[in-house]
Amino acid sequence: MEWILLALVIGASFYIGKILLEFSEISQEIEPRIGDLDIRAREAAQRTYSEEERVVEIQNRLPALLRTIKDLEECTTELRGRLEKQVLVHNRLELATMKYKIHKGK
Repeated sequence: MEWILLALVIGASFYIGKILLEFSEISQEIEPRIGDLDIRAREAAQRTYSEEERVVEIQNRLPALLRTIKDLEECTTELRGRLEKQVLVHNRLELATMKYKIHKGK
């Protein structure tokens, strides 16, 4: 019976040694990957932070830009109205000129 226990202890010792060797091999393979992922995570966090800063900057500029767009739309509307009036004046002048030429030719 003692021989069986001794064999189990020796077998368990070898098995523990094998597990420790496999763990150290896997650990050596995974540690560089973990380091790379950590670096990439920090870079992603930095990019996220800088993008958040840009979003805040854009949000701060947005109201002024929207006001400018509104002002330009109002100006465009006003200029179109003035242009239509000028076209009417031009057409009336053309008509008056034609009438004058017709009456002058008689």
